[in-house]
Amino acid sequence: MTARTVAARRTIVFVVLASHEYGTGHLRRCLALAHELAHHDVSFSLVDAVEPWAVEAIEDEGYAVTRAHPELVPDLVVFDQLDTTVAEVAGARAAGARVICLEDLGEGSNFADWIVNELYDDRRPNALCGPAYAVLRPEFIGAPTHVVDERKHPRVL
Repeated sequence: MTARTVAARRTIVFVVLASHEYGTGHLRRCLALAHELAHHDVSFSLVDAVEPWAVEAIEDEGYAVTRAHPELVPDLVVFDQLDTTVAEVAGARAAGARVICLEDLGEGSNFADWIVNELYDDRRPNALCGPAYAVLRPEFIGAPTHVVDERKHPRVL
């Protein structure tokens, strides 16, 4: 690595919800984002009970699963856990991190630097919303365009 590359490296922590109850969607989205940010120091922190299969999925992709360390102040914290609390987001901001919340309608998202909601309409000035901000899983990238046969599937008005 060049000195410029090392100097531009940032520490990014994904705080992710992944459980039998909620599934793997949040985890898969953050793994896809992590791959795009792999030139930075990326790690994951799991919300609530740490599911062994979630830890394995993260480590299989080459990322570390961490718990909060007082000496580690990330440059960016990405919350993908549905409803963040004010304490969670304010704590990250107070430590000096920038915060992005994904698919978050919790009170904590009001204190985020950016909110990205693929599904929810969000009128806040720091929110990006709609399908244009959806994160595609890697297996869909480069897939051929699907052409709908209008004779078999006419448009519904």
